[in-house]
Amino acid sequence: MTRRLALSAAALVGFAVLYLGSNDAEFNSNNEPGAGAASMLDVGAAHCDAIADMSVCVEYVSKEEADADCVSFGGTVSTGACPADGLSGSCAHDGKVRKYYKTGGSPQAGDYAEKHCKNAMAGEFTAP
Repeated sequence: MTRRLALSAAALVGFAVLYLGSNDAEFNSNNEPGAGAASMLDVGAAHCDAIADMSVCVEYVSKEEADADCVSFGGTVSTGACPADGLSGSCAHDGKVRKYYKTGGSPQAGDYAEKHCKNAMAGEFTAP
């Protein structure tokens, strides 16, 4: 594992710990999240695939959230995580993960994706 990848992974784990630590979700008797508890660890339950037109795919904590937001992308909602092929980077922001691709209608290189993530989305960028 390269040092950059290790630092990115550590940053993502740190973010998840901070996010979960600030969550007021209820837990059941087995100390598992209750019905209303969603976390960044759940991102990827559903996604909006707009790679063909916009070269992006966005992962959400629920299909309902993906259905509501995907209309603005003109993409297709599916369950599970976004595809890994052609990925140029990921941006964690606002409880979802926006993934940028080198393929599709508006290919995005890693340097552009990182700048867009940090400047336009105020997110945490992770290289593939």
